[in-house]
Amino acid sequence: MTIYNEALTVGHLPHQHAALHSRRDKVAVVEGEERFTWAEVSERTARLANALSALGIGRGDKVSVFLPNRAQYVEIVYAIAGLGAAVVPISYRFVPSEVEYAVRFSDSKAVILDATLLDTFVAAHESLDHIASDRVVVLGGADPSTGYRDYDELLASAEASLDYLVLDEWDIYHLAFTGGTTGYPKACEVPQRMARQNWYDITVEVGVREDDTTLIAGPFYHGLGFMWGLQQLMVGGTVVMQRNFDARGALALIEQERVTFTPMAPTMYTMLLEVEEKDTFDVSSMRGLVSAAAPLLTSTKERLLDYFSGAGLFEYYGATEAGFYSVLKPADQLRKVRSVGQAWFGCELRILDAEGNDVPVGEVGQIYKRGPGLGVRYYKNPEATAEAFRGEWLTSGDLGRLDEEGYLYVVDRAKDMIISGGVNIFPTEIEEVVAAHPDVVEVAVIGLPDETWGETVHAYVVMRAGAELDEGVLNALCAERLAKYKRPRHYHAVAELPKNASGKLLKRVLRDQVAASGH
Repeated sequence: MTIYNEALTVGHLPHQHAALHSRRDKVAVVEGEERFTWAEVSERTARLANALSALGIGRGDKVSVFLPNRAQYVEIVYAIAGLGAAVVPISYRFVPSEVEYAVRFSDSKAVILDATLLDTFVAAHESLDHIASDRVVVLGGADPSTGYRDYDELLASAEASLDYLVLDEWDIYHLAFTGGTTGYPKACEVPQRMARQNWYDITVEVGVREDDTTLIAGPFYHGLGFMWGLQQLMVGGTVVMQRNFDARGALALIEQERVTFTPMAPTMYTMLLEVEEKDTFDVSSMRGLVSAAAPLLTSTKERLLDYFSGAGLFEYYGATEAGFYSVLKPADQLRKVRSVGQAWFGCELRILDAEGNDVPVGEVGQIYKRGPGLGVRYYKNPEATAEAFRGEWLTSGDLGRLDEEGYLYVVDRAKDMIISGGVNIFPTEIEEVVAAHPDVVEVAVIGLPDETWGETVHAYVVMRAGAELDEGVLNALCAERLAKYKRPRHYHAVAELPKNASGKLLKRVLRDQVAASGH
């Protein structure tokens, strides 16, 4: 079967790369001791696809993938996409009830999991009577008594024929759970065409090339790693995976593999900068840093640019359900403080009020976009899909403003905004000021209930090792730059802040923790 196809599909990509004499023996994926060339990825993908087909997986089906970062993740995605089915990545941090929900809600017909997560899945499987044991595939060794299939044995049992390929760009290839920062996650249907469109747009806006090597240190199941890792592979480059994020280990991989790009959440960059011996690592190969998933505070940005002095920083704003909105490129990083840049390639931005009217330049409203890549729908939730759109315009629910040059500033999530005495207060503005203190590593600002004011401002601060929180010093710092009503009423020292696996701060969880503890 020919592997050429004019439509924007995903599953045939490894076979296209392997067909090129100049690329087939090039390393495509590195993780731990595993190093797969494009020829190997192509063969393994085909074997897995044919094996899954023999298990009854076909077009329109869903396959849950419950793995940490593994080199095999790439062939799994390509194989499922090539069948016209959809991959459902599940967080390896999930507890059994969350795994059970994800598999059941997605209507998955099969599950591929890591042996290290077997106990969690077995506990979840007790409530999943629709998943037959022989449709559970274990990477890293399966106990024959469970009836589960061993991943490597499954691959060895199948042929590497390409006859399985189903090429339709509107097939759903990825069922992506949203971050769940404001409630139980919804699932977004991502068509193959939208994925390829986004990857092409990254190539245009950021310039990740065939000769680049991208480090995926955060979870591959999350949009940040998934999007940027698969884009690097689309252009024929190399992806280096870190099974579980470790800041020192990430620096070592940059040096060892001569990494040129990496996408990370701000929290991960902060952890890199806190590595005591960071100056002993050679990071001169780096030419691009990508930051997303949360605001990158100016103090962190300045330290990051100083450490990776030869790399340009790209900070973008996007959402699982809507793709890219905007990007702030290296030339504007210090010129446009707190901005997330101009509209992404091919997109238009608008700021609307509650009635759907455009607000004046500089005023805050809800952020909407229009452009390619709007093919996403919420799975089994047409109401949420309809709520996200105003005609052709789509929103993620965040609040922001545009300046006179068309640069976007994300003020906050609508649900994180604090209303005190009837006045809107945006936490990120306060966090930016508190984080400027040299002994503050991280800060989260939330509103807590107050009988008089409705809500009052509280700051939860992670201090650098050996430093103590001094409320007077922090309050004085805020007094210089913030109106009195915006200043925190109290500063609370905490050892850590709750985050999801991608490093995104979970203010909903923080509020729940505070409510449970009473302070």
